[in-house]
This record gives sequence, C-alpha cells and structure tokens, in this order.
Amino acid sequence: QNETEEIVESLQPRFMSVLLLDDSAAVGQKLGESALGEFNVEVNAVRRRGVRGAQPSEEMLLQTGDVLVLFGLPEELQQAEERLHKG
Repeated sequence: QNETEEIVESLQPRFMSVLLLDDSAAVGQKLGESALGEFNVEVNAVRRRGVRGAQPSEEMLLQTGDVLVLFGLPEELQQAEERLHKG
C-alpha cells in the first residue's frame, strides 16, 4: 500500500464492533451517556445475546456482553472504543 492509499483508507468511514466487558466503563450506562457523537461516531446497532437491535434507543442500558456496532472514521472509532472501555 502506498502512502496515498493509506490516507484515502483512513478517510473512509467503516463499521467496527466493540464488545463490552465486565470492566468496560460503559456497562451500566445509558447508550446516550457514552456521548459517542462527540467523535462523529454513530451507533448503528447493539447486539445482545444474539438479538440484534437496529436503531438503539439513547435510553438503552448497556450490559456486559453487548456488542456495539459503530460507524465512523477509523481514528474516531478508536477514540469511541476507548471511551466505551475506559470512560
């Protein structure tokens, strides 16, 4: 991959799944409280025990084992993932 391709790649929005663990900061918070919009990251869906909820509500309480499907730019996705795990 040349440098231009890498830059173009880094500017392409993509999906990323984040699994919430026991010690993730977002567990027990409402989805809206995680404030992922700050990073221009959209929560596309939340999967819980095989149930997939598209258009999740801001009021949804996040639980250990939830998988959040995020959409955004790679760098912003990394920041959002860090927010979910570390607060």
